[in-house]
Amino acid sequence: MLASEEKTIAGDLGYDRISWDNLEISDLETFRYTDLTMEEGLGITSLGMDATMWDCYVNHYNGYYWADLQVLGVSVYLETLGHSQSSWDDEIGYVVTEDMNWDELSLEQQDAAYRLCYFENSWDWISLNYW
Repeated sequence: MLASEEKTIAGDLGYDRISWDNLEISDLETFRYTDLTMEEGLGITSLGMDATMWDCYVNHYNGYYWADLQVLGVSVYLETLGHSQSSWDDEIGYVVTEDMNWDELSLEQQDAAYRLCYFENSWDWISLNYW
């Protein structure tokens, strides 16, 4: 539950109750931290998140190019989940794990997803109302 001031900040960032409680609905979440405006970055920081938290737990490295992910050391986890440079950068091809529930992933895939800051509820897109 957000405090009144946090609700105001979230609202200023473009969130409403539905986009706050449900993952990957807000357009803001498609941007990596360094691509946010100064005001957005300050708002995110005011909500207690830093760049690492935003890019991993909220954005899950979307907005990064494959070469950046290699430098960050996370491309190997995406490969375990079936991604490649072309599927990531150019959205070419079908990545079967994107349509799988957490319990359908192998243990190795679950570990890779976890290292990309997913866990069962976030992978399965469970609304925050049910966590």
